[in-house]
Amino acid sequence: ATGANSTTTADAQEDLVSGAALVLTTTEGGITVNGGTATAATGVNAAGNILLSTGETIEPTVADIALNASVISSGGNISLISADGITQAAAGDITASGAGKTIDVKAYGAIAMADGAVTGSASGNIRYEAVAGNIALGELNAGGGDISLVATSGSVTDADAGAGNDVTADELRIVVGGNVGSVTDA
Repeated sequence: ATGANSTTTADAQEDLVSGAALVLTTTEGGITVNGGTATAATGVNAAGNILLSTGETIEPTVADIALNASVISSGGNISLISADGITQAAAGDITASGAGKTIDVKAYGAIAMADGAVTGSASGNIRYEAVAGNIALGELNAGGGDISLVATSGSVTDADAGAGNDVTADELRIVVGGNVGSVTDA
């Protein structure tokens, strides 16, 4: 993609790169971010803001966002909004490298980060919200920024069994309808 506006139907896109903002939305269905031919590790790369958003008009539609490769903004904020769930594979990192730029991840289902998945900012705030599901954390690093985790009717758990630090922030806010951590890995 070249950064130009375009509308496609059920089309595979790869190497999504923009010198400005990048917006990718669906009205009925999901988004899967894979690496492309230019780079297998990066799926979406923009100099400005990034918005990935899925929608559904009827409930049986699968409107997940699946990150199997990274989403990177060098100078903007990043927002992911899913009508269903969001998954981050170990290679599905989210990075906002501009100073103070934010990352907002919202799913109307669950959010599942694999062990090894990292979401990081350069001292910008990070917010993860699962409206009707759990949040399983890989690693969140906001540096000097704040992190907010909201699982309205679910729990926040650790995706790995390790003892390492999974959240780095100046301030941390956790709101859950269930539990924080588990008996085996709090």
